[in-house]
Amino acid sequence: MESGNILHPSPRLTFQIGTIMMVTFEQAPKPIKAVYVGLEPGAYLILRCPPGSNVHDHLFEGNELVIKYVAKGKVYGFRSSVIGYMYKKGIILVVVAYPQDLETYQLRKEQRVEVLVPARLEAASRQLSGFVVDLSPGGCRFAYKPSLDVSDLNLNMLQKIALTFQVLGREGALNFNCQVMNVGHEGSKTTLGLKFDQVDESFTDGIKSYVHQVADFLGEEA
Repeated sequence: MESGNILHPSPRLTFQIGTIMMVTFEQAPKPIKAVYVGLEPGAYLILRCPPGSNVHDHLFEGNELVIKYVAKGKVYGFRSSVIGYMYKKGIILVVVAYPQDLETYQLRKEQRVEVLVPARLEAASRQLSGFVVDLSPGGCRFAYKPSLDVSDLNLNMLQKIALTFQVLGREGALNFNCQVMNVGHEGSKTTLGLKFDQVDESFTDGIKSYVHQVADFLGEEA
C-alpha cells in the first residue's frame, strides 16, 4: 500500500452491501470490479466477481490481493488473501480473509464540509427533492430518499444533471450544471457525488467563503 497514508489496525468495516470494490490479485495486470455481498466480522468477506473477467486464474487458496473502495470522498484499501470460492451458473463468489488493518487517504483536492441544505435535482425532465449533505468549491454530495415515483430514474456515472440550492451568505438559489461522479446508498437514502461544471467565478468564490467559514467554526483545517 502507498506510504504516508493512515492505517487503522483491527478495523470494523462498515460499508454497505452492494459497494463496488476494485480487486487487484497478485501478478494480475489490472484490477477487477467486484461487488461486496457479505462478511463474517473478523473472519472473512464475500465478493461477487463478474463472469468472463478471467478471475479463475487467481482463485486459489492463499493468493494475495489488494482491495480498494470509495466511501464519502475517501479511498479505503486493505490487503487480503483468497480463502475459497464458488462458481455456479455464471455467479462467482470469492471468500477473502478479513483485513488486519485498513488504509485510507483523501481523494479530494479541495476541502469539503458537511452541510444540510435543501436542494432540487433535475435529470431527464424529472425532479428530485433532497439535501446537499457536503459541499466544496468543486462539487457536493446530494442525498435523497427513493420513492415509487422516481424508482425508474436511473442515474449513471458522468450523467449530466442540474442542481439548485441556496448557499448561506448569498441571495437567491444557485443553479449548477453537474456531472454524476458516483452513486451510493446509505441506509434508506441514495447519495450522488456531483462535480460542478463551469461554475461562474463569483459562485465559486461564494462557496469557498462559505466552506472556509464553516471549517473555521468547526475548527477544521482550511
